[in-house]
Amino acid sequence: MDSALNSRAGRSPLTLADWLLIACLSAATVVLMVADYRVEPGQRVLVQSADDARVYDLADQAVHSVTGPLGVSQVEVGPQGVRMVSSPCRQQRCVLRRWALRRGDAIVCVPNKVVLTLLGEHAGLDAVVR
Repeated sequence: MDSALNSRAGRSPLTLADWLLIACLSAATVVLMVADYRVEPGQRVLVQSADDARVYDLADQAVHSVTGPLGVSQVEVGPQGVRMVSSPCRQQRCVLRRWALRRGDAIVCVPNKVVLTLLGEHAGLDAVVR
């Protein structure tokens, strides 16, 4: 019995199928990372609240106040993108999101009902439904 354990001691616990799976997942990760950087940067931002919607150009650096059901949220817009500076919500997840940079990126404050969506030069497709 000791000879059987000794012969397996030098072998890798991974099989050929394991190595193939690791290689495929690594390749898919690289492809997705490269594809993510091809998305065009945002040009404008759509700021929606419960009762208002406005579009701001990212070239114009400014901090805007957006009123929602809980109070006023502060949104910073600039060439680097858009971010939620402050919000009256309890968990502050929208503030922790940091900068949104590319077309299609969004920051959502669900409790205060404020949505920031980056728009690009081209509308693009979000989804296709048949």
